[in-house]
Amino acid sequence: MTAPLEIVSLGGTGGFGMNATLYLAGDEGLLVDFGTGFPHGVPAGIARMVPDVRAVAERWPRLRGIALTHGHDDHVGALGYLPAPWRDAPVHGTPLTLAIASDRIEDAGAATPPMRVLEPGDAASIGPFRVRAIHVTHSVPSTTMLAIDTPAGTVLHTGDFRFDGDPVVGPRTDWPALAALARDGVRLVLCDSTGALRPGHTTTEASVARALDDVIASADGQVFVSTFASQLHRLASVIGIAARRRRTVGFLSRRMERLWQQARDLGLVASPAGVVARAETIAGLPPERRLWLAGGCQGEPDSSMVRLSWDSDRRVSIAPRDLVVFTASVIPGNETDYARLVDRLLRLGARVEDSISRPELHSSGHGARDEIARLLATVRPAALMPVHGDRRHLEACAELAAGLEHPPGQIEIVELGGRVAVDARSITRLEPVEVPPMALDDAGRLLPYDVVRQRRRLSEAGFVVVLLARDGAGPPRLADVRGVALAGDDERATRREVARVVEQELARRAPAGEPLHERIERRVAARLKASHRARPAVVVLEAGS
Repeated sequence: MTAPLEIVSLGGTGGFGMNATLYLAGDEGLLVDFGTGFPHGVPAGIARMVPDVRAVAERWPRLRGIALTHGHDDHVGALGYLPAPWRDAPVHGTPLTLAIASDRIEDAGAATPPMRVLEPGDAASIGPFRVRAIHVTHSVPSTTMLAIDTPAGTVLHTGDFRFDGDPVVGPRTDWPALAALARDGVRLVLCDSTGALRPGHTTTEASVARALDDVIASADGQVFVSTFASQLHRLASVIGIAARRRRTVGFLSRRMERLWQQARDLGLVASPAGVVARAETIAGLPPERRLWLAGGCQGEPDSSMVRLSWDSDRRVSIAPRDLVVFTASVIPGNETDYARLVDRLLRLGARVEDSISRPELHSSGHGARDEIARLLATVRPAALMPVHGDRRHLEACAELAAGLEHPPGQIEIVELGGRVAVDARSITRLEPVEVPPMALDDAGRLLPYDVVRQRRRLSEAGFVVVLLARDGAGPPRLADVRGVALAGDDERATRREVARVVEQELARRAPAGEPLHERIERRVAARLKASHRARPAVVVLEAGS
């Protein structure tokens, strides 16, 4: 017998980024969010990762719609890479979230599906599901939790949240709507676990604004402020500070400027007249009158802040005694790129302030333990599935929930590809699905997994080129051995070692069905792995006389 509801984790569980969850009632689906993530380990030319759900879409092609919680890339950035069966599904969200999602889809070169506004307090029928949007505070305005009425009961999908009692942009969290859910009964909560390791309560945006004002007031040259492009609360604070400190603001990030314009057009933010100007105008002002907003707070290679650190931005240069402020946290995996960025800025003579040295310069968009506890105590779900975090964060959220005065009756930790069946009484684990990541380069092009694997192999172990020559119609002979993997004190010995393997293969009678080039590549790679504990890429080339 088919369960009334199935839930499939397509991302954001057991790791950060690529948040995506599929709800199924029979063979009809609802997708909540579909985001990108950062690569881990050796980047190998990878800018972003997206979930590869082609097999999932083939299995469950009847996607009735997509509901978005908010406009961060790790929740909407992969929409332009949906598989064919799902591309025409209507997308539901707040106006700002839909505007950001549309930009991401356009960036991917994909056709924009139907966009349907779902304001906080409103509801939408999406196939067998009824989705209600509930306003919540986060680091981007117009963020919502989604109360999803399903055949198994109401599921609260929190998305990202924090409970800011003094938001710079927009209203406070809609606590009456959350309390109303508890009165009607909540079958299950999929809860943001990102802040489950942090004690207490997240600081407010207003407190960050005061810290920013203090540090900007101390500058006597240019000021450069870098944060996430979607951190519109923070941008609003900085622009307000600039107005009070008689500085003129210029955007060095096109995406950041675009998002600000979208939010302004929707009436979500405003700036005093004359405070924001074109870069060419600001360049003509005295340094103590300039304030620049730049992207690249994670050290992203093609960002405006990285260009500034290399002194390669044609509009402006960083001079000694200029102030650079990073008002953002460093996402795990980006620490090295960020540290190198800061080093380059210091070499230019800049003073750098960030949330590492001054924690008051940033406030997380994710609720800490007290906020998670307050949410769960308010809605009192029958069951809990922690989401959005590494295994450690999911476990911490589960432990927190289990210790509440009224704990959920069942807590299930599900990681990527995990699949559960939900009915009125229990949650049962089902056979998981495969959801491998797909890689995107800086231009947004998809990179097949074998290309990524080969790039990483090259970066880790180098390569060896075996050059064969053929005299007329005679058999091939070894002409040369070259390669990055051969560099070092024992390079000549390694060349001789590879040459011996090649000569042995040339002298051997070839087994039927295995080309000579493939046999040499395999044998040389195996030999170098045995002798050097490295497996470089091996390429065999042949030239005629």
